[in-house]
Amino acid sequence: MSSTKDRSDVLIFIHGYLYDFNDELKAILDLKKIFIDNPASPVEHILFVSWPASVSMIPLSYFDDKASSINSGTSLMRIFYFYTQFLKDIFSNRDLKPCNQRIHIMAHSLGNRVLQSMLYSLKRENILRVIDQVLLLNADVSYKVFEDSEDSYNKLPLLANRISIYLNRQDLILGASQFTKNILTPRLGKNGPSDIDQFKDIVSIIDCTFVKDDLLNSLKYEVGNHWGYLSSSQVQNDIFQNLNGIDRNLISNRSKDNENIFTIIS
Repeated sequence: MSSTKDRSDVLIFIHGYLYDFNDELKAILDLKKIFIDNPASPVEHILFVSWPASVSMIPLSYFDDKASSINSGTSLMRIFYFYTQFLKDIFSNRDLKPCNQRIHIMAHSLGNRVLQSMLYSLKRENILRVIDQVLLLNADVSYKVFEDSEDSYNKLPLLANRISIYLNRQDLILGASQFTKNILTPRLGKNGPSDIDQFKDIVSIIDCTFVKDDLLNSLKYEVGNHWGYLSSSQVQNDIFQNLNGIDRNLISNRSKDNENIFTIIS
């Protein structure tokens, strides 16, 4: 991160279900094109969180991924503690000044369970607000994750300046997840959160149901409605504005449905 550049942000990306090594390499290249090569994005560095996700479409493999995501979340938690301790050590020297660049977290699909596992392990008294934007894309976790009883995503407002939930109410992948693997529990990335009234100043809901897949329009993307951040320029443009820290009420191509609920205009 640089104190002399206008844009030198770091994006931490946590991938979802069904990734082998080759998929991860392709994902890294895709993310580079979208977030580093594009001048609309403030990101200059990407930290790709690789965790062992199954490559089988067999539903039972999903449960193996759940276990892997829990273990990976614990490792991510250790990294977070190392990072916060680093900040404490560095800024104990009053001669040093912050570079004013930002760190963001983006979690897609089942990668949100990795993030959830990290949050489970974090103790509230040890959490510092060191993340600017957290983007939860088509999150394959329970719609109740922000409730105090879950003791996970309700810690995110302590960690980040702003949290954005990108959902698609026609997400076929999350629909299958709900009815085959999660005992009819609605998914955050399809149904939205159950109750975030206490966090409405920090947490925004962005409905991507009506966006166009104008970048990638194969059957996988058109039917799945699960990869908007890759397939839709409208979703990407919204994400760029979020990462640039634009006030949520001033982000373009949105309609405001409620105080903290928005729809991307098709």
